[in-house]
Amino acid sequence: MTFSDDGQHSATRSHFPSVRISPQPIRGHRWLWNGPILVIAAIVAHLTGTDWSAWTGGEIVALLALGVCVGLAEELITRGQINEKQPSTAPA
Repeated sequence: MTFSDDGQHSATRSHFPSVRISPQPIRGHRWLWNGPILVIAAIVAHLTGTDWSAWTGGEIVALLALGVCVGLAEELITRGQINEKQPSTAPA
């Protein structure tokens, strides 16, 4: 990337297409929202049905930390798999 005098940056490689980001319509039928709604309802039901007084603060913090670690691990694994398939863009 290069930066111009006014602080704007632009890609210098010609194989990067210019990208316009505009609002995209969500296509599909309303019944397609049933899946996400059911998952959210299950999460809310589980959270409200949990006896939180039986848990210690350390256990709750550990659950949250492990949840973050799982998401981070999935992201790193997925990015690694995608990047292995792409050609290297590093200068030779």
